[in-house]
Parts: sequence; C-alpha cells; structure tokens
Amino acid sequence: MLCLAAGETFDECEGAEPGTYVASSQSCSAFIYCDGEDSILDECEEGLYFDGEECDDKDNVECPLDNANGGDGDGDGDGEEGGDGEEDPEETPEAPAPQPSVTKPPPVTTAATSAPTTPIDSTPEIIDVPPIVRDTCPPNDDPNQIVLIGNSNSCSDYYVCYHGNAIAMHCMDHLHFNAASGKCDFPENANCKLAVQTPTEFNKCLPHMSEFFPHPTKCNYFYYCIKGYQTLQQCPFYYGWDFEKRTCIRMSQAKCYNGSS
Repeated sequence: MLCLAAGETFDECEGAEPGTYVASSQSCSAFIYCDGEDSILDECEEGLYFDGEECDDKDNVECPLDNANGGDGDGDGDGEEGGDGEEDPEETPEAPAPQPSVTKPPPVTTAATSAPTTPIDSTPEIIDVPPIVRDTCPPNDDPNQIVLIGNSNSCSDYYVCYHGNAIAMHCMDHLHFNAASGKCDFPENANCKLAVQTPTEFNKCLPHMSEFFPHPTKCNYFYYCIKGYQTLQQCPFYYGWDFEKRTCIRMSQAKCYNGSS
C-alpha cells in the first residue's frame, strides 16, 4: 500500500477544484485529494482501482498503468510527482483522506413467474330484475325473473314465488298491490278489483270523504274510504283493527268490531 503523503502539492491537482479527487500517475489504486498545499495522496483498498470518481473493482476500471507496468497497475511508489521533487523527512502522517464510496453491483433479483394478483372487488353486483305477475308459481326458479302473485282476497296482500312456493307479503302505508307493475302503489293507480265494493249499511263512502271503517267479520282487516271508493286494507301480522282507537294495534289488545276475529 502507498504511504500517505500529506502537506504537498501534486501535478495531478493542477486545474482541479479544491476538495475533489484525481487519479495518481503512480498507481491505478492511488488517488489524490486535492486541497492546495494540503493535498493528500491515498490509496484504495486491496483489489480496488480508482476510476476517477470513486474506488471500484479493478475489473471494472480501465487503467493505462496496467500495460505500462506489466499488468499489475502498481507504480514504483517513488512519489516524484511532488512540485519540487524533494521528499520531506519522516513525518507523522495525518489522518487519511476520506475514502470515496465503493460502487457495488446492484443485487440480482428474479422476476416473479406468477401473474400479478388482481384485487377482487367484494362489492356485490345489484341486478335490477323487473317482476312478473302470474296466477301460479313456477316449479323452478329463474334467476333472471321475480314471479309475484296477487291475493284474490286482499288488495294490499300479494305473494312472491320461491322454489315453487308462494311466500305471503304485504304492502304497507295503505298501499295496494299493482298487478300491472308488480309493485305496491297508491290505490287510485293499482285499480284493485276488490277495492270497489258495495258500501255496507254501517259504512258508506261518500264523495270527497276520507274515512276508516272496521271489517264486519275479520279483525285484522278494515275499510278505507277515499274519494267515495271503499278499499279493503289489512293490518300487519299479529295486529288487529281497534275500532275505538281507529288504528292497528296488537291483536291481544285490539277491540274488534262486533266480536270479529
């Protein structure tokens, strides 16, 4: 290894900016830290050459001294490039110049052989399937169809078909089942055939009248008069029409008209 030469000037530093590194003409592994009269001669670690900017593997650096000195790239180490050709007597060497960073080859990575994973959207797709109103439920379900059946005894009740069975459903808020659209609709739009009935003696629907009347025999049913038309309505399951409170309450608490059940 070359000895550190400190406090000298070197021909190689001529024209170089202070604080920069230049290659030494003595050895492929030697370099000079140029700083005027405080320039320092130093050497890369064993097996490394100075490439003009940093220390690198000697196989990666082309050094003209390799051919001039028989291929080993090491000079004679006489240190004659000092400005006056005279060496100073033995001195205590100063701290070595800061070593340039060593270039290391990037790690070799193996490309993944599997295809990139595509994120799965867990949001279910909502399909708008228009319902179909029929007289009976088909024996097998069609995933692209919703089959409904009207109730012949109630304007507010209907059935939805599931695996060949009719499941009872009910329209809320005094709405009627519209057989044309398959939806719960206003009575004037549903045109339920059961809605237009002959008024009984105890409830007569008058024009421009909105009124409620109990059903004479079924406690969970009642009549709703609107614009002179009498419509049959049903309370929710386990509820009955209380003719005194004029609303649907729990069947066990409802006062049914004339002992209806």
